[in-house]
This record gives sequence, structure tokens and C-alpha cells, in this order.
Amino acid sequence: MTDVYTDQLKAVMDLFDNNEIEKCIVKAKKNLSDKTLPPYYVIENCLLIACASDTCEEADDWKTRAEQAYTAFAEVTRKVYEDSLMTLNDLRKELDDLDKQKKEELLCEQIREAQIISEEDQEMIDREEREGEEEMAA
Repeated sequence: MTDVYTDQLKAVMDLFDNNEIEKCIVKAKKNLSDKTLPPYYVIENCLLIACASDTCEEADDWKTRAEQAYTAFAEVTRKVYEDSLMTLNDLRKELDDLDKQKKEELLCEQIREAQIISEEDQEMIDREEREGEEEMAA
């Protein structure tokens, strides 16, 4: 499944490949007028215009725009990546803390159960001793 941006870029590339340079440039510039155009497509359209340009100056201008879009995209991606890593680290800490808390609760529960069993065992021992003493006294 392709999206609109991919279809638009492919149309510009086809124009370039078919040596319809003026139409290629017009279509690429039209694509670039879309403020929602994702960075990858901005870069690709700028590069196509740079390749299709008649003059070195115009090609350099469009290459510079592609470079600027690339730099901005790379910075945002790096920032998102760093933020994602920080978020993941925070989540890992929360998971580890929860795991530690649950292990402590389980240990406390096991100790309580052991104490209850011990108290029950002690009551049984005391009862047996009393019964033994009663039998000896009789």
C-alpha cells in the first residue's frame, strides 16, 4: 500500500526519468508547497529539483535546501530517539521497582505464612504435651 506522498514523489521521478524536466520541477515545487509533506519527501523533491536544474547556482540552492531539511530531520530524529531512550529507561526503572516491590511482598507473605505454620505447629506441640501430661497424671 502506498501513500499520497509516495505517489507524488514517484510521479515527479517518472517525469524526470522521461526527461520532462520542466514538468518535473513544477510538480516537485507543487509537492513542496504542501506544509504537511514529511521531511523525507521534502529532501527527495529538493534533490530532484537540484538534479533537474539548468544552472549550478539553482542546483546548489536546492541542494542546500535538501541539506537543511536533512539536518533538521536528523536533529528531530536524534532528539526523539534520545527522548524515547530516556522514556524507556524510566519505564525500565519503574518495571524493576515494581518487580522488587512484588518480590518483597511475596517474601513478606512467605514469612507470614511460615510464622502462621510455626504457630500452628507450636499449638499442636503444646496440645500433644498437655495430652501426654494428662495421660501420665491419670
